[in-house]
Amino acid sequence: MNPNTKIKFGTDGWRDTYQENFNEKNIKLCIIGLIKHILNQSMESKPVVVGYDSRYKSKEFAEIVVSTLNEHNIQTFSFDSFAPTPACSIAVKHYQASYGVMITASHNSKEWNGIKIKYKNGGSAPEKDIEKIEKNIYSGINIQKSYDISSNLDTKFDVHSLYIKKIFENFDIDSVNGRLKIVVDYMHGSGSNLVKKILENTSHEVIEIRESFDPEFPNMVQPEPIEKNLMPLIDSVKENNADIGIAFDGDADRLGIIDEKGNYISTLNVFSILSDHMLQYEKNSTSIVCNITMSSMIEKIGEKYNCEIIRTPVGFKNIAPIIEKKKSILGGEESGGYAFRNHIPERDGILSALYFLQSMIKNNKTPGNLLDRLHKEFGYKIYHRIDKEIHPEVYEDIKKNITSLRPEYIGKFKVLSINTLDGIKFFIDDDSWVAIRMSGTEPLLRIYIETIDFGNIKQISESIMKYIEIK
Repeated sequence: MNPNTKIKFGTDGWRDTYQENFNEKNIKLCIIGLIKHILNQSMESKPVVVGYDSRYKSKEFAEIVVSTLNEHNIQTFSFDSFAPTPACSIAVKHYQASYGVMITASHNSKEWNGIKIKYKNGGSAPEKDIEKIEKNIYSGINIQKSYDISSNLDTKFDVHSLYIKKIFENFDIDSVNGRLKIVVDYMHGSGSNLVKKILENTSHEVIEIRESFDPEFPNMVQPEPIEKNLMPLIDSVKENNADIGIAFDGDADRLGIIDEKGNYISTLNVFSILSDHMLQYEKNSTSIVCNITMSSMIEKIGEKYNCEIIRTPVGFKNIAPIIEKKKSILGGEESGGYAFRNHIPERDGILSALYFLQSMIKNNKTPGNLLDRLHKEFGYKIYHRIDKEIHPEVYEDIKKNITSLRPEYIGKFKVLSINTLDGIKFFIDDDSWVAIRMSGTEPLLRIYIETIDFGNIKQISESIMKYIEIK
């Protein structure tokens, strides 16, 4: 194997740029690593589900995955169209597959693509499995092909129909019937047209924007449903006098919300609204699982309903196993990915949107009203995230610098306590916190801030930048 080849799985799969490493040769190497792992586990292997998103060449890359698996006598069930990543997770469970392979780079910019590997329960493959797959890629051990050209080992299936069917099995669609005007922004991603299909028998008016397939993701840095990327949705909500704006990332496992006045609601506030809503109506509220960068409001909501709150490092692969083990009602991460009990232990942006609509309808409130009620009961919070590109040469040095930080003050705020579960998180005066960590999927330093006043954000961020010597 070429020593320059780098196939490394991060917090959510292996991602790389077309220019660097994401190509046919390395995709085959990656899948050979999976095949070795499957064959090492059992002589009689179960099938593998293969899916893909709407990115450049994702369909062709998925075909490479299918043919590589089939060549080694492994049966596959493959998408007949691009679809959201949660559709792959659903199909893995439905077909009782051993694994799922999803070609996607999620919210990354157009230059990227990637592979997410799903486990038999529909969640991300466990870390121990990923480690073995990575080791297999670099082992240099060949495996014997056993391909019978006359056999037909691939079955294409109607992925959209299966996805919608499974949502209807676990979500009461009548609970969201009403007369709302809803603008949906698909950001040219793989969730296109699905909300309209799901809500077609309700009385809602659904207006779709950026629903067309376009792997260039025009007029945005990357298809991530955060405020700076959602100006077309904000404008459309205002122009149409809509009740809500909904957005999904490139593979539709993340959700973004715009309120009735065109204001962006942060992902932390969306999760808090969903948590309060779910616990209000759920009798068996065992626990909620979220990562360290989720709002501190969650603990207050948990206290209200006597619900355990469990914190994990960033990455849904850390949340999913706990959801399953604890039968948690809800799981969520700061980036806008939320999972629900009785569905799959994985993020689903479209199901998240349905639960948000349910909250509006059951409470007879607008998104803005829901947010106001949340702040009135649990306290006003502002959230801000800074993403700063880091050159690979200094990446490890900065990573070490972060974990060794022990300041007494950040700006004018006294450091009250420190958490090192992932990167480093400082709890500071004014019921505020700031977390710093390196992204596991992109060459980025991320700084997360939750505070009670906009004026605090600049002071906190500048102080942090000074401590880690970034200008």
